[in-house]
Amino acid sequence: MLEDSGFTQPRLTVTRLDWQGLEIADLAVGGDALTVGQIQVSYGVSYLLLARLRQVEIQHARIGITLGADGISIDGLPPAEPSDEAAAPLSLPVDTLLLRDIRVAAATPAGTIDATIEGRAESARGVPGLTANLAYVAESGHGAAAGGLSAKVQDARNLEATLTVDRGDLAAPFATAKGLNGYADILLRQGRVAVASLELAAAGAATDTTGSNLSGSFTATGIYEPGQAQLNLNLAEADSAARVELDMTIDRPLTAPSWQLDGQVALSPATALWASLGLPAPTAGHARLTLHSDGTPATAAAAKLPESLAEALSAITGTLTAQLDLDGVDHPGIGRGLDGEMAATLAVADGRATLNLPGEARFSLD
Repeated sequence: MLEDSGFTQPRLTVTRLDWQGLEIADLAVGGDALTVGQIQVSYGVSYLLLARLRQVEIQHARIGITLGADGISIDGLPPAEPSDEAAAPLSLPVDTLLLRDIRVAAATPAGTIDATIEGRAESARGVPGLTANLAYVAESGHGAAAGGLSAKVQDARNLEATLTVDRGDLAAPFATAKGLNGYADILLRQGRVAVASLELAAAGAATDTTGSNLSGSFTATGIYEPGQAQLNLNLAEADSAARVELDMTIDRPLTAPSWQLDGQVALSPATALWASLGLPAPTAGHARLTLHSDGTPATAAAAKLPESLAEALSAITGTLTAQLDLDGVDHPGIGRGLDGEMAATLAVADGRATLNLPGEARFSLD
């Protein structure tokens, strides 16, 4: 029967079958592409008369999935048939679905994510949809996280869900974050994201691009609505020696993305950024860097994280304008009471960067 439904190389062992329930062990399809250690089904005569199940418990499953431009595919299962018809309301013929030790390996353009999921989903007889509450532990080459997922699902095209991160670590090519926590909300209507929001914070964040370590904390908030995404990042070095605030707007993020970014970087003499830049630190005063950028990513770049600065440059076309303002800076070898401003523009195209210094720099010393 499984083969008639398109499942390849199915095998299983029925260890119990009676009027109260069914137990299956060692289920596998597609060779060992998808395996389930045990399935326990309970019903009873009254449930059978209603063509319904009281509870299904799935234990020790190993599932491989692929996330790509064509959607989601599950290893060992027949591909879903495309359809333009409206999705029918989701109605599980089971009161409670329990998941125990469900291990998922998800292949994505950014790498493989390994996750372990446990939790439950519930569906009421005669009421379309279901509610689910799951706990997860996930890791990839870019970090690890643990938290939960709560969802209300009307059908495959309409749902609302909240993903929480209780603790997490992130390792990107140029930075790391420790102690991540926060949440992401998503509202899906007719198969399209109606709104999505994000709020993350990290007690410890660090970057190490030139052999000098910058550490502190950061917060990130964002919202997506059809046609536009907005993201705000705030980073504070320990003891507020440096503060960074960035606001980014991305138009058409799912089709033809382009961005605009505005930001400010405030630096004090105590920041480790001076050492990162290979510069002697000032002894007094403040510096402020004002940023503006706009551009577009290369078509193939959006799906993959860059592994180096050179790869990042080849993945974008755009400009970055920066203005440096100095206020009462005392700097060894230059002088005291340094005030002034200087602007520069960096243009990136075809993997090449060009630096322009428009206008003139104005500085004064006491």
